[in-house]
Amino acid sequence: MKSYEVQIWEIGKRADRKARPWRVRWAVSGQRFEEMFRTKALAHSFRAELA
Repeated sequence: MKSYEVQIWEIGKRADRKARPWRVRWAVSGQRFEEMFRTKALAHSFRAELA
């Protein structure tokens, strides 16, 4: 999907998850996506690649 309409939200921690509590959320052209990570550092690295 090629678009310049991208929104990236803050990294969030889900208290109800133990295995992969860190979540990165983003949207492209209005379609939402999310990815879960084991550590905050992994989530931050993925978010940096999106930006």
